[in-house]
Amino acid sequence: MLILFLLAGPAGAQILTNGGFESGLASWSSSLVSGGSATFANVATNVHSGTSALHVTVRHPGMASNS
Repeated sequence: MLILFLLAGPAGAQILTNGGFESGLASWSSSLVSGGSATFANVATNVHSGTSALHVTVRHPGMASNS
């Protein structure tokens, strides 16, 4: 499974816009390929700093590809 996150707008002085997920999943999008399935949630537990973190639950890893 490939999980790809893309920034939705310019980052300005920060490398990542909303990198700490303090604004939920704003400015983030996800893409699952090769039959994978996962859920993405903003949580307030197990944070590194601040008050939010991203929690990813992989339900099906999908198929690997070398292409």
